[in-house]
Amino acid sequence: MAIKGSCHCKATIFEVSEAPQTLTQCTCSFCSIRG
Repeated sequence: MAIKGSCHCKATIFEVSEAPQTLTQCTCSFCSIRG
């Protein structure tokens, strides 16, 4: 199962074929403001 993601403006788009071994909480200013 592919996992797709991107930045908020869609300037960077990615797709990975496996689940990540570790997860990291987003600390960008957009997510920090919105909670």
